[in-house]
Amino acid sequence: MAVDSPRLTLDSSGWIASMTKIVTATALMQLVERKLIDLDDDVRPLVPELAAVQILKPTNTGGEIVLENNSAAITLRQLLTHSSGMSYDAVDPDLQKWSKSIGRTSKTLDQTREGWNTPLRFAPGSSWMYGSGIDWAGQVLEKVTGQTLGAYMSENIFKPLGMGDTTFRRQDIAEQLTGRIADCCYRTPDGSLVAGPLPVSENPPQDSGGAGLFSTAKDYAVFIQALLSASQGEGTLLRRTSVDEMFRPQLNDSQGRDMHALIKDIIPFPADIPMNHGISGVINLADVDGKRRKGTLTWGGMTNPNWVIPLPASSSFGLEPPLLTCVASGLIAKVVSPQSSLFTFFRREMRLS
Repeated sequence: MAVDSPRLTLDSSGWIASMTKIVTATALMQLVERKLIDLDDDVRPLVPELAAVQILKPTNTGGEIVLENNSAAITLRQLLTHSSGMSYDAVDPDLQKWSKSIGRTSKTLDQTREGWNTPLRFAPGSSWMYGSGIDWAGQVLEKVTGQTLGAYMSENIFKPLGMGDTTFRRQDIAEQLTGRIADCCYRTPDGSLVAGPLPVSENPPQDSGGAGLFSTAKDYAVFIQALLSASQGEGTLLRRTSVDEMFRPQLNDSQGRDMHALIKDIIPFPADIPMNHGISGVINLADVDGKRRKGTLTWGGMTNPNWVIPLPASSSFGLEPPLLTCVASGLIAKVVSPQSSLFTFFRREMRLS
């Protein structure tokens, strides 16, 4: 970037992409607490697209597209743990072939139900695949509450926590963000960074529970701290039992192996560290010496931010830089020491120590 680029601060606003997922999961866990829905409810009756979805079989050598009807329940838990069979068309060659075969032009990042409406890649609950499940979980919330996802989050998460710079529709608060909007940046072949257009709308057709939020480091740190407090039975965001459930390994051995095979090149844990998936994040099941302790939950976003929540809770948490900026390499989740200066920096800046 140019040396005269605006300074990136804790108040800079950026698209946080898949860091949206844990916020959506928190909203759904609130509904579970209120007994409006259960994690193991079949949500197909609530969402017509899920009731009609078929399973796309792996493309054979002849390139034939084969679809099978799905008769299995699709549960809220599966949507929140990427075990429903949903995938992302942008990274799935078979979904791309299917889209081309039917002349489909909608895509995931269009942030529409049509864009998320792709066939399953396997029978629900039988494997693991990173995809649009949490977008559909957001649509479940909208059906259950009668509110948009954004309206629900504003009322139940953002306003109570004072997260005034967090929204699905950044253009609606553009005036208050004057001078604080971070460029979306892309890496060129020579290694330099250049500003470029956002790959998503600032006024999307639907609230994307999987990747739609714009936020700041300061706002997001408040949210993470609220989750940490909830894990100790403090605050009003969630009950301690709900946070415990989010941090509990959710995958069986077979699903866990499938997950590890797909993300081992994305999340660079040591090869001998076992991992599983909680509700909206990856859990390391053993200590990473000097870096992360057993039970730490983490995930990040396409724009290259990353959150880390260590449990049992402590004052240490991470929002790993470069924060709220875009790079061509996509998600990078580092293994960072809780004793590092990064954690000290955020405790000081956010006054959370």
